[in-house]
Amino acid sequence: MKTRTVDSNWDWNFGHGLQDYCSGALSVAYSTKMKALSWLGDCFFDANAGVDWKNILGSKNTKDSADYSIRDIILGESEITEIVYFDSSVEDRKYTCTVRFKTIYGETIEVKI
Repeated sequence: MKTRTVDSNWDWNFGHGLQDYCSGALSVAYSTKMKALSWLGDCFFDANAGVDWKNILGSKNTKDSADYSIRDIILGESEITEIVYFDSSVEDRKYTCTVRFKTIYGETIEVKI
């Protein structure tokens, strides 16, 4: 997998040619976090990508719904072989999650969402 790198605001990097791309486990980490941070229907190249944050953050089952969506994104990545750690919380409608997963590249990656 090859993915465009992002800056500190999670915007894509442009203008540096091939240096604006990464591959391997880092690419999996970027792709996974970017999909989890995206709002459903807000991605110009894939309207079905992202999480339905609008409805999840306003529901009574916020944490369970968000956990399910995040796990679904992670397990949907073909380069991820298993989730080895998953912890999440919701406080004042703010969802946070830390997940560690193994990749086909033999690395364990931790992503904070």
